[in-house]
Amino acid sequence: MALPTNLGATKNESSCHALSVPGRRRLTNVTDPHGRSIHAEQFAASSTLLIVNLALLKRQIEQHYPQLGTVEVTLAYSYVHEIFSVTTSDDVRYALKLYRVGVRTDNDLRWETSFHNYLFAAGAPVVELIAGIAGSFQFLDVEGIERFATLTRWAPGSEPRANVESFRLLGQAAARFHNASEGFVSDAHRDVVDLNEIIDRPLTMLKPMLRYCNRWEDVVHMAQDLRLRVVETQLDWGICHNDLGLRNVCVDGDQMLIFDLDGSTAGFRALEGVGAFEADDSRCWPAWLSGYREVRDFSSADERIVPTFALLAQFQRTAWKLGLTDISVGRLMAPDELPAVVEEWLEWANR
Repeated sequence: MALPTNLGATKNESSCHALSVPGRRRLTNVTDPHGRSIHAEQFAASSTLLIVNLALLKRQIEQHYPQLGTVEVTLAYSYVHEIFSVTTSDDVRYALKLYRVGVRTDNDLRWETSFHNYLFAAGAPVVELIAGIAGSFQFLDVEGIERFATLTRWAPGSEPRANVESFRLLGQAAARFHNASEGFVSDAHRDVVDLNEIIDRPLTMLKPMLRYCNRWEDVVHMAQDLRLRVVETQLDWGICHNDLGLRNVCVDGDQMLIFDLDGSTAGFRALEGVGAFEADDSRCWPAWLSGYREVRDFSSADERIVPTFALLAQFQRTAWKLGLTDISVGRLMAPDELPAVVEEWLEWANR
């Protein structure tokens, strides 16, 4: 059973053929590195969009990745981070990711890139990370601001349709990702996605608004009950992608490739199934489970806890939509919508 639709993540429901960002240049046919259109409101809400001098960026890419030779660079999209399409003279394509300032540290990038390389070497279905002169990640000067950058191969294929077969393949990809991550160690620290991250941190951000609408105590009591459900259940724990939905994969035939490992860290692996559980088509969740179990065990306890995680995920998602998190892209939800959202949380928790 899916959660109420207005609690779900913002969906890309229409193509964006032309859009204006106030005070910035007009962009047309905005797509990500895999040909997917970016919703106009999502793009315009981004607080990270900069007018990047592409000629200067091109020179820096050629300096930091000399093996590419001469390249052509275009902005693919700007959302949480900025993604650029990089094409060599022999028509080989790559995706350059410029990280939002202040979101990640040198330590974070060391962990992420070493994990990415570990997965690729282990045969996980991830795009290849390309090293530059400074190693797996670079420092690029963008408009006088030093920003982290990584380069990956452009994933072949296209964005999968939200159907039963796509979710079966997504389940397989999640299981292969989890299998390949076993044994990874790093001397770089990475915060885990534990109950403090899932419950306490987003509720701290939401607390002023919840107090204002007199729903704080109700949400705290609900969260305590949900926390008990998790701590009293023995669950699979390990490194997860933490945003493994259809927008972060490409499908090429019967092969699915994963990208955007920015949020990867240790956590409850049942969380990876939340997107399939929330899918509009009720057949997608069993399909995801079937695909996962073709590759790796997914216990009955993990399966039973997914609805609880689906509700808990709304805390962070709502904080993000209200513009309260460090990776928010603007306010995508009005504060006066919060009381109705809380009512649906409580109704869902009591089922």
